Amino acid sequence: MPSPSPSSNHCSPANSPPVSILSMSSYGIVFIPGTSQLTAKDILYRLQASKAKCIITNDTLAPAVESVMPDCQFLKSKLIVAKGSRDGWLNLKELFVVTSADHKCVKTRSQDPMLIYFTSGSTGSPKMVVQSHSSYGIGFATSGRYWMNLTSSDIMWNTSDTGWVKSAWSSVFAPWICGSCVFVHNMPQFKPAVIAETLSRYPITAFCSVPTAYRMLVQHDLSSYKFTSLKHCVSGGEPLNPEVMAKWKIQTGLDIYEGYGQTETVTICANMKGMEIKPGSLGKAVPPYDVQIIDDHGAILPAGEEGNIAVRVQPMRPFCLFSEYLDNPEKTAASVRGNFYVTGDRGIMDEEGYVWFVGRADDIISSSGYRIGPFEVESALIQHPAVSESAVVSSPDPIRGEVVKAFVVLAPAFVSHCPEKLTHELQQHVKKVTAPYKYPRKVSTPQKYRSSNGFIATILQIFLYSLQHLRTSSSAMKLLFKLQTLKSLWTLKPPNRTFHGHPRLLASDVYSQYESIRRGEQEIPKYFNFASDVLDKWSDIEKAGKRPSNPAFWWINGKGEEVKWSFEELGFLSRKAANVLTKVCGLQKGDRIVVILPRVPEWWLVNVACMRAGIVLIPGISQLSAKDILYRLQASKATCIITNDTLAPAVDSVASECQFLKTKLIVSKGSREGWLNFTDLYKNQSADHSCVKTRIQDSMSIFFTSGTTGSPKMTEHSQGSLGFRPLLSERYWLDLTPSDTIWSTADTGWILASLASVFEPWVFGSCIFIHQLPQIESATILNTLCRFPIDTLVGAPTLFRMLVQNDLSNYKFMNLKHCMSGGEPLNPEVMEQWKSKTGLDIHEVYGQTETGVICSVFKGMKIKPGSMGKAAPLYDVQIIDKNANILPPGQQGEIAVRSKPIRPLGLFSEYVDNPKKTAESERGDFYVTGDRGTMDEDGYFQFIGRDDDIIISSGYRIGPFEVESALIEHPAVAETAVVSSPDPLRGEVVKAFVVLSPTFSSSDLESLTCDLQEHVKKTTAPYKYPRKVEFVQELPKTVTGKIKRNELRNKEWGQM
Repeated sequence: MPSPSPSSNHCSPANSPPVSILSMSSYGIVFIPGTSQLTAKDILYRLQASKAKCIITNDTLAPAVESVMPDCQFLKSKLIVAKGSRDGWLNLKELFVVTSADHKCVKTRSQDPMLIYFTSGSTGSPKMVVQSHSSYGIGFATSGRYWMNLTSSDIMWNTSDTGWVKSAWSSVFAPWICGSCVFVHNMPQFKPAVIAETLSRYPITAFCSVPTAYRMLVQHDLSSYKFTSLKHCVSGGEPLNPEVMAKWKIQTGLDIYEGYGQTETVTICANMKGMEIKPGSLGKAVPPYDVQIIDDHGAILPAGEEGNIAVRVQPMRPFCLFSEYLDNPEKTAASVRGNFYVTGDRGIMDEEGYVWFVGRADDIISSSGYRIGPFEVESALIQHPAVSESAVVSSPDPIRGEVVKAFVVLAPAFVSHCPEKLTHELQQHVKKVTAPYKYPRKVSTPQKYRSSNGFIATILQIFLYSLQHLRTSSSAMKLLFKLQTLKSLWTLKPPNRTFHGHPRLLASDVYSQYESIRRGEQEIPKYFNFASDVLDKWSDIEKAGKRPSNPAFWWINGKGEEVKWSFEELGFLSRKAANVLTKVCGLQKGDRIVVILPRVPEWWLVNVACMRAGIVLIPGISQLSAKDILYRLQASKATCIITNDTLAPAVDSVASECQFLKTKLIVSKGSREGWLNFTDLYKNQSADHSCVKTRIQDSMSIFFTSGTTGSPKMTEHSQGSLGFRPLLSERYWLDLTPSDTIWSTADTGWILASLASVFEPWVFGSCIFIHQLPQIESATILNTLCRFPIDTLVGAPTLFRMLVQNDLSNYKFMNLKHCMSGGEPLNPEVMEQWKSKTGLDIHEVYGQTETGVICSVFKGMKIKPGSMGKAAPLYDVQIIDKNANILPPGQQGEIAVRSKPIRPLGLFSEYVDNPKKTAESERGDFYVTGDRGTMDEDGYFQFIGRDDDIIISSGYRIGPFEVESALIEHPAVAETAVVSSPDPLRGEVVKAFVVLSPTFSSSDLESLTCDLQEHVKKTTAPYKYPRKVEFVQELPKTVTGKIKRNELRNKEWGQM
């Protein structure tokens, strides 16, 4: 690679260490940092605008860079910070190791460019702010020293993202100019507990963070933490509420010294050590700046008068000030008014020289002649215990022109309070704290939104809402146009990567090769094998360079370990694994193998190896007990089992009772007596293996049902029903492309894991992403969605119920654009909460172990809350009665799939060794699911409950799901199950088993029962309310996580 010439631009949109800045500086290269939350569109904009020749990033953002590479004509080199290699990238870590340290620092002029920062874009397109060697190198020797007040003995921790200018202020120049130690915590996600614990464990003397961090920290009980070394706290980036400063002082004994500046100015005002702190003030002007409040003509205003915060640039421009807006002389000129650089912020200065922030110039509210700054009102609101966060803007008013409107995020304890009473209370509070004319005449409680750089972006949504009745006003229309432009910046997403639009992809991809069969022009083939006919073909396409560079399989364990396989690598390793099964274990085509492994790469290897060898795979979830394993081994007559260290003892305890079991394979780093080590064996095997020829109806997998209505049944699927069906079906369920990455959190023992983590994605050449997830924890899921380029998330309803209980405003999902849920019905309340918190819909799917997905809310379909969508392609789904007659729309019956005269290819083959159950699953021309539901006139299906879950009370037929959905809306209910219970008068009544939310655990249960009953009456219908309510610690569930209502029902009816 040719060495970059001095003054070349270098872009780094990732968490680059401070060393990167210094290494660039020593060679005169212009450093352009970027935040790690940048999207592909953001990166493209920065590369094109800056004309950068080189980029450094990590594994997470490398795919985004590659997706925009063809449009970046100036980009010549790509460096990656990673443990492994990536095609087309140079590994910076490896180059560090082998490169000589013999380097002479270039000679740079004070005015030479050193860094370029892109502004946050909160008031327009991001601008390129050029900072020179003097503005940063010399500037921090003066202005930074006053604010930070560091010595060579200090340890400084700044939590700012590396793409922010404050990271350079507080994590590079200001500390190192003073000879201080820079402390850095990787912190993938900002968590108050992590901050507090770190301040307790390490000898950090100075702490710098944004106001949001302090707001979050003071909501914690900090009494259990002891900050032994901490003595100086600073904040900047946006104004800090006095209430938060007071709470921090009470809880820690420390003051927060607030600083003020911009990307263009560095620190221009600060509360410096030794100064009197005036709560709410930004402090005084920092040398060498002359900060003033000026009017619109550039004249200095007297103390106490509101105006524009400005910095004197004439007759001498401060050397700390930015050089220019690169390639934008118009903006550079517009930033100067008379003798001053204008910040765009409004404020006042008191007689002692303290500067007070009022708001952005375009945020000021003019109501009945009064000029009201939003920050003062927000500060008053945040003091009220009901307010977690707020944003204040102007709203149109026919009498006053505009009035103050507050958008308030409520604290959890106040969510259920009467909105009218709470609004009045907040208004009176603001009147008392500020002035009567400043109170918010309008109050709303939306979910909060955040822009990509972490600032609250609610204002845009608010203004668009406020202007909906003023579209005839020319000024309103101009403002609306401006705000809609901003919206496009605040909601940046990667460009849609449509399958047919990919420039390098052949039209003859694997899915397209079966187009003639889908059109009925050719018959379904007699022979088919997913490994040879799908995976190996994708490997060929990949080797020809006609598939995007993302992996076929991507696994992480959350502890730093990572596995990435291309289709070629998957083929190579799975052939070795197939030789283990056939040559070492002696398994032949048609033999059965039980595989009980957690989400580890070996599970996928064994899957593909079984396909190649024609061995029947029987997956099991990793929560199986010894009794469960015994039942499965005996019923299936499996001759081999593969598991790990955790379950091996359980297998050993029952192996003597399993007469067909011949071989035991263990996935382990060590050895175990009586077991063959699969990991060691497959690594040493030859990759020379020929895929067996399998008929399309040959058995491929056997799944044990969850056993919610009896003993688990063995459901057999064929090469056709699992492997070939996705090639016949339309793309609508997952709607994937070779560029997409999908993550399904389903356990490996569920059929959903096979559908969403094996067959469906790989048919379309997509990347399957897997996190080992020993435990399903909200924080892990959310952090993973933020760190990795996952496009599609598939999870059980329980997952989404867990996630919506979190404050999702702190998380920015990197690529997520499609969410799906299946396994059991999802409550509409959860769907609404997810939508309001993330902006994403949850597309529900419905199916069974026997059927795969038979109903779905496809992309582009109207979503009807509570509906499972429409029938999936290949299936004719109907609602039938007990005589197999199709019922009209709206009438309740059993959900069924037409199986005659032609049985759908995706339907299971049989219940193995159970012809009676197989026959009972058919009624007339239909396979009967055993679930009850309705279908409306548009073809949308709604789930009511299992046929044996229906409650008949005083002649009324009541489905448990509707009652459960109503109960789950109540804040006291964490989880619930509804069943029938005997009643001497009504025959049976509705009974609800309720797991309480932690905040309601100490409530008066009798009063809470009445409250829940009244809630259900209002939400559904009076006759559906639960006449009996029992509060329990947990609900009985199957090993797959489904609620065992039959167990609760049997208990009620005395059958247990």
